[in-house]
Amino acid sequence: MKKSAGVVVGTVLTYLLSAPVVAVGVVILVAATLLPSTPANMGWAAVAAVFLGVIPLAGYVLPALVRRTAGNERVQRLVSFLVNLVSYPVGAVILLIGQAPPVLSAIAWSYVATVAALALVNLFYKASGHASGVAGPVVAFFMLYGAWALPSLLLLPLVVWARVKVKGHTWPQTVAGALIAAVATWGVFACVL
Repeated sequence: MKKSAGVVVGTVLTYLLSAPVVAVGVVILVAATLLPSTPANMGWAAVAAVFLGVIPLAGYVLPALVRRTAGNERVQRLVSFLVNLVSYPVGAVILLIGQAPPVLSAIAWSYVATVAALALVNLFYKASGHASGVAGPVVAFFMLYGAWALPSLLLLPLVVWARVKVKGHTWPQTVAGALIAAVATWGVFACVL
């Protein structure tokens, strides 16, 4: 069966705006614009990118590679949450213990707070991890860059539309995910920075 152009675009946006992909972009942008370009800072940015993006991406990819779980969105979602529930806190603790730049620690702890809240809410409601993976960084950008962050707002309706178009979520589920991340990120950034 041929997919409509809208579903194809929604699928592409779903992958491009997944939390791990966005996290790597966030770390690169913040490191490039807010941190002095020293080997230590670039090393800490790499650590953050690995624990917030690369390892969590494995949680998306691995179930698709296992024949028994390929195409099973429930298994993929569960594996992704479990990987994130381990990778985010481990990365945040490494950044904290190693005395990484505070902005990188704030980003990592905002992901920890968001995934913990999502895991709790998702015990009884299917809030969108994709929407939270965009909303958290948008809030972080506003707290770090002020009005310069306005263009990042355009990502929110894109991810919401994409998740609804591919029937991954309903509008309320995407709004719930976005609100969870927005509150968690704001709270962490207000405390850490």
